[in-house]
Amino acid sequence: MKAKHSEISYELGSENVFFDLGMADAEEKLAKAELAFKINQLIEKRGFKQAEAAKLLKIDQAKISLLHRGRLSGFFYGTAYKISQHFRPGHRNCN
Repeated sequence: MKAKHSEISYELGSENVFFDLGMADAEEKLAKAELAFKINQLIEKRGFKQAEAAKLLKIDQAKISLLHRGRLSGFFYGTAYKISQHFRPGHRNCN
């Protein structure tokens, strides 16, 4: 028996999945998601445990956990940006 091949239709989206899904504040959501991804990469690269990262960043470990899981509704972009600055080269807390 021969298998039927059917064409799968798809549509190319923009570079912002939040916009493509019609979400409000799509640009802010994308910016926060990209920043959270970068922060999580830096925490992992440095080998920090969540509690260590929280102490360094002066925030609750629970917030680090939320950030790690992509739960960004409680974060403002400015807050996430301040957190990311702790990892920039030359920052006094940067290892």
